[in-house]
Amino acid sequence: MVGKIQISERVRHAQIENGYCLICGGYGKLSYDHVPPKGAITITKVEQRHIFEMIGTKAHTIKGVKSQNGSKFRTICEKCNSIILGSNDSEVARVNMEITKKNKSILSGF
Repeated sequence: MVGKIQISERVRHAQIENGYCLICGGYGKLSYDHVPPKGAITITKVEQRHIFEMIGTKAHTIKGVKSQNGSKFRTICEKCNSIILGSNDSEVARVNMEITKKNKSILSGF
């Protein structure tokens, strides 16, 4: 018999609004950062759990946190998200597209 279903501890981390930016260290309002960046992949629905919740005998009793638009975390401030990381999103997307093209080319030969 399956026990009571619990919600992942990830839910507490998804609701954070203020904290210390992991890049500049400043304290304030944190923005959502998509991981990987939106331009690098096609954004789809996801269900997230902490990795330690995925192992062991109770893994099936923990329900993940659902997101309609990919994995996102509030760990950096808006300035760092926009200026430092955001300015590189197009390069991450470009590299991802190149790798995807090469993988498709290689795999189409099989």
